Amino acid sequence: MQRLTIIIFFFSIGTSTIPPLSIERAYYWREYNNNIPSDAVPSGSDSSYIGQAYLHGQGIFVVQIFDDSKDVVAVGYGFIGLSLQKTDRVIKILCSKNPKNLTWVASNNKHFHVDMIRRYPLVGGFDHKDATNGMMYIGRVRRNGGIKIGPIRGMVEDAKIMYVDGTVIVTEEQYEVLVYAY
Repeated sequence: MQRLTIIIFFFSIGTSTIPPLSIERAYYWREYNNNIPSDAVPSGSDSSYIGQAYLHGQGIFVVQIFDDSKDVVAVGYGFIGLSLQKTDRVIKILCSKNPKNLTWVASNNKHFHVDMIRRYPLVGGFDHKDATNGMMYIGRVRRNGGIKIGPIRGMVEDAKIMYVDGTVIVTEEQYEVLVYAY
């Protein structure tokens, strides 16, 4: 009986920060075929959505999908360091049957890890080329009257967001993180 009590005690402690099982169905990724599905999660503007793109040998990267575009531009790797990578293949779009369970939380590069305690930031990708960057969370910034979507490299101490602005990679310290709020 004592062994059963100890097991139950540790199980109840160990699951206190694990999200409910419904998180798996709260959002999902669909293949993007140049059409925006009705359950797609908007970025916060009427004309763009949250996506992810696979770049061969590099990983899965958070991207912004515009409803009038057939391809996306990701912050990937070039011959020397980071570069813009345009692709029209292996793109997925974030969807949800109940987008009210997804919310944006303000954060920054110095407090990201603390701000995400007891929260469930959505993983939007993974950097395979530089594993020290690891998981990439979904972030956004508001710039020049619009929304910019990009990855937050949350595995590093200085967790900044990177996004594409025209033909330039921009890094910011202040941003919002997409989290699941059950």
